Amino acid sequence: MFIYDGGTAVHWLGMMTVLLGLEGLIEYQVSQTRQGADVFVVTRGSYDLERIRRALVAIMEKTGPDLPRVTVERVPPLDRMWSGKLKQFEPLTG
Repeated sequence: MFIYDGGTAVHWLGMMTVLLGLEGLIEYQVSQTRQGADVFVVTRGSYDLERIRRALVAIMEKTGPDLPRVTVERVPPLDRMWSGKLKQFEPLTG
C-alpha cells in the first residue's frame, strides 16, 4: 500500500493491473512520491505514455491523494537488488 498524508491509501494491485495489461511491457517500477507516483517502464516498441499516466491517475483518484501527480517514463533496463529481484513498488520511507 502507498499511504499518503491524511491517511488515504492506494493499493499496488490496481496499478499493477494497469501495467500488466500493456502488451510488450518487459518490466516496471513504481516509486511513491508525496503527491502520487513516478513510474518507470521498460517496453518493446513505443507506447503512449500519457495514456498509461491517465489510467494510473484514474486508479489513484479512487482512494488516494487529491489530484495525484503521476509521471511515466520509458527507461533502459531497471536496476535490480543484490538478489537479482526487481523491486516493483517502492513506498516512501520515513
